[in-house]
Amino acid sequence: MYLRSRLSGGLWGLALFALVMVGCLPWEKEPGKNPPGAPTMVSATFQPTRPWEALVKWNAPEDTGGSPILRYTVVATPGGELVTTGETSALFSAPLPGTYTFTVYATNAGGDGPPSAPSEPRSLSGVPVVSEAPTGVMATPGEDYVLVTWAHVDSGFHCGHFTNETCITSYQVTANPGGIQLTVEQPGRTLADYRPWLGKNYAVVTGLEPDTAYTFTVHATNSVGASPASSPTQPVTQQCTTFTPPVSLTTGLSTSVPFSPAIATGDLTGDGRPDVVVAGPGLSVLVNQGGTAFAEPVIVVSQGRFNSVALVELNGDGRMDIAALETSGLKVFLNAGDGTFSAPVSYDAGSSLWHLTAADVTGDTRTDLLLLDSTLGDDTLLVFSNNGDGTLSASVPALTGDVSRFAPGDVNRDGKVDLVVAGSLSPVLTVLLNAGDGTFTRLPLGSFPELEKIDARLALADMNGDGNLDLVSLWAVFLGRGDGTFQEPRPHRLPGWGWGLAAFAIGDVDADGALDMLTSVRGSERDSVQSVLVGLLRNDGQGGLAASSAHLSRPEPRNVLLDDLDGDRRLDGVVADTAGQVSLLRDCPVLTAGP
Repeated sequence: MYLRSRLSGGLWGLALFALVMVGCLPWEKEPGKNPPGAPTMVSATFQPTRPWEALVKWNAPEDTGGSPILRYTVVATPGGELVTTGETSALFSAPLPGTYTFTVYATNAGGDGPPSAPSEPRSLSGVPVVSEAPTGVMATPGEDYVLVTWAHVDSGFHCGHFTNETCITSYQVTANPGGIQLTVEQPGRTLADYRPWLGKNYAVVTGLEPDTAYTFTVHATNSVGASPASSPTQPVTQQCTTFTPPVSLTTGLSTSVPFSPAIATGDLTGDGRPDVVVAGPGLSVLVNQGGTAFAEPVIVVSQGRFNSVALVELNGDGRMDIAALETSGLKVFLNAGDGTFSAPVSYDAGSSLWHLTAADVTGDTRTDLLLLDSTLGDDTLLVFSNNGDGTLSASVPALTGDVSRFAPGDVNRDGKVDLVVAGSLSPVLTVLLNAGDGTFTRLPLGSFPELEKIDARLALADMNGDGNLDLVSLWAVFLGRGDGTFQEPRPHRLPGWGWGLAAFAIGDVDADGALDMLTSVRGSERDSVQSVLVGLLRNDGQGGLAASSAHLSRPEPRNVLLDDLDGDRRLDGVVADTAGQVSLLRDCPVLTAGP
């Protein structure tokens, strides 16, 4: 039974009820005796620290039928659970989550009286139980480790709000064969810090035997106990898959104040190799010397607070120049061709500038610069036209209002670069169709509430190979129709990496002809839980993206990009983290047979 008496000593009511149920105390009606009236004022009070329980109280009936009340019976609806007690209160523990009402009837020597009026409904969570088995368990082998990831278990709606009974306290990872086990502790939940998913959901398993195939299972533990084990992963053997372990690159910039560098790649020296540009508290260029070697960083400027950077050819000399954005202005550094850059030329546009992007939106074959200005509260998308002589025209607003991110591309196949814009105050997507001269016509795409839950970063790329540009976000792919409109979103199939996805880059990582996504995985900043993961989502060939593997990076990766930095015709990853560091994830070497 799920009701118990409030009697001191605790179990008298339950014992009494058990005796009744087995027939030891039949409570037979005595001849000439009258049953009592109905109890009154039945109430059910929610128990704050035990949200599966309700304290049921009532008043004794005014009419006792002329005989002492022998017992009360409380009936819960739904379920019909009942208990007897000699007092006027009892605790009810809900066997399942639901909304319950309660009635009470009294019994004396004359028999059972009528039931009371029902109590007010009370929603209860259900008695705590062990969690379900973790799902989405994946194993990605590395050169001397295996990285195991899984989806966070839903602890139940009351976890952290009123009780920690069902909060996940740890995950246990087990390797087979051998039985190596790792425990991944989870941070405590409190009402002030409650979030449904916290903590790490990955483990780096080392100490495995070489040339041995392993499977891995995970189970979750709460205060009630351990869950069943997850389904085992596919067998894996330690080896390099997709990327080698991260190699830190020297940026030459100060890291005394933590920041997330903006990064870009392009050939700045004319040798055919992409170099790396890093922007933050200054601006530096890492010149690619081939393979994984980079020269000492060239410090373009040692001061500033740049939040985004773009490479663009501005003066017709065939060399890529650097445009870098601070919140207070846009700066352009012209490439001298000898590894040095000119003094910056500044362009004022506001005092809250961000999201610098390069694209030819004026139709003159010269690449222009676009950025967002939030100076006056409203977000304005500004266009700086490229004059072709190393200078930019004064900015022209392309859109003012609700805009937080945008992506350039020809979405209606008319040869002009259009823009897809995501809202900042509402989860609305809008297409700005380009008239060819840098002016635009608005075409609303609709509202997508899922965009409110994530960073609204966008990209345009042909994800399914049909020649039309598709819209890619951190949440889903919208396949393009080639007329400026898009199909319904296809959400990414994710295993629940970390606290969320922070940024992404698009490229054919596995060289199968379809574009994939490399994404940085965030931890929980509020709870100081760091992620060290970047995730690869592979393309199914139809434009759908599904989590394929997770890879080790430095703590708290943020900005990512893809480029062939080592010259092997396969894409490498570049990752910038919140500590101001930049790392190279080189693609795994391709082994070839000997002569």
